[in-house]
Amino acid sequence: MKQLYQSLVLGFICYFSTGCFVAPGQTLLTVQIEQDGTSILESLWGVSDSLTKPEAWKTLVNATLEPVNGWQPAAPGGDNAIVKGQVTIQLNHTANPYIILKTEELKLVKDKTGKWKLSKETIDKLAQDVK
Repeated sequence: MKQLYQSLVLGFICYFSTGCFVAPGQTLLTVQIEQDGTSILESLWGVSDSLTKPEAWKTLVNATLEPVNGWQPAAPGGDNAIVKGQVTIQLNHTANPYIILKTEELKLVKDKTGKWKLSKETIDKLAQDVK
């Protein structure tokens, strides 16, 4: 019985440490947006394994972003925000960079629930840089 218990525990550890908690055929990406070297927005986003990087990038129009490090838009209270400066958008799969884009301006919009999202305009503008 003890051996069965140890096998089950080891199985669970292996299962969760290998990223298998994502549905089969899915890749879990961490999304991090930095402004002038400081992380300001983050998200977890699942995409289909069958998508190319440009196709995966375009799905981010639906990803909600959570403010971190006390970030607030320059003009709080609106449904739109512009992030200016040295802006880096990095998508990672586990600890490996998947897509890294740099820009000087990033437009955000709020969805119906009040969560921030990348604007379609931003997604389309930066799509040409996704390789």
